Amino acid sequence: MANMNAMRYAARNIRVNTIHPGFSRPPALVEALRKQGDLTQKLVDLAEVQMLTARGSATDVAAGILYLASDASRFVSGTELVIEAGYGCR
Repeated sequence: MANMNAMRYAARNIRVNTIHPGFSRPPALVEALRKQGDLTQKLVDLAEVQMLTARGSATDVAAGILYLASDASRFVSGTELVIEAGYGCR
């Protein structure tokens, strides 16, 4: 989708990119997991399918958004920025 729209708006010098966030630990998710049983074990299970051991946060996603909104990405269009600690590689 990003590629198609990037081509459509390129002549107007409009960049089109998408953000695809993965698992993080928002409070609502932690509470939902806690209700399902052993929170620690559930988090360990989820961490095992990620390539990176660091826990993602909304700040990590925000950093990607800020990058795409900044001049540092002035030559980036039609990309899908996946922010999910390698989950999709498994």
